[in-house]
Amino acid sequence: MIIKYTVPGISASKKSLRTAFFCFALLFVTTYVTVAFMAYTPYWYSINCNWHTRCEKLGIDIAQDHIVELAGYLRHQNELTSTMWSEKERNHLAEVRAIYSQILAAFLITLAVFIYLLRDRARAQLKRAAKINLVFLALCLCTIPWFKEFWHDVFHPLFFSNMDWFNTPKEVSYWITPQVLFKYSAIAIVVFLVLVHAGVLYALRRRPSVTTKDLESRGQST
Repeated sequence: MIIKYTVPGISASKKSLRTAFFCFALLFVTTYVTVAFMAYTPYWYSINCNWHTRCEKLGIDIAQDHIVELAGYLRHQNELTSTMWSEKERNHLAEVRAIYSQILAAFLITLAVFIYLLRDRARAQLKRAAKINLVFLALCLCTIPWFKEFWHDVFHPLFFSNMDWFNTPKEVSYWITPQVLFKYSAIAIVVFLVLVHAGVLYALRRRPSVTTKDLESRGQST
């Protein structure tokens, strides 16, 4: 007879670590899927052209051609062949594409570990992680009024060591990817993540237990 003994402190620590990982994985995986759709396809850029006037000022056809070329470039399916792209834009977009490629690798690793851990009775930890993330996402929505400061003073200095990301009216990016596009993207991502996490909680909701009386009544009805 084999007696299994688990040290309570170690078990609790493992559960806390798993919960922390689930918090990260839920946010990271769902965020990547959303960002990939926005960046790798022309649809989100085109939709936003209806919400800001810059595409119209550049010319709808010209804007759409460059949107399609940009999405294809980020997918590594084509290069930026239009002469309207400046050298500064090309350098910045090359950096962005490299970052996306690195994030894809991290996404695949995180997804694999996430799926593996889900096999080990992780219902309680996953539910707790979803609740924690919903609080975090609510706080994120509260910071939207300060998006401009975050975009300029936090996000870009964190990922880029130059000012190539700062566009001017002489550049295509200024017209097809204005700052407001990224603000709308941030809002859409947070809203989508809230829906996903709410869906996770709904899927993990506790089902009412079946009592002996219920079983007896079912037997009588048959």
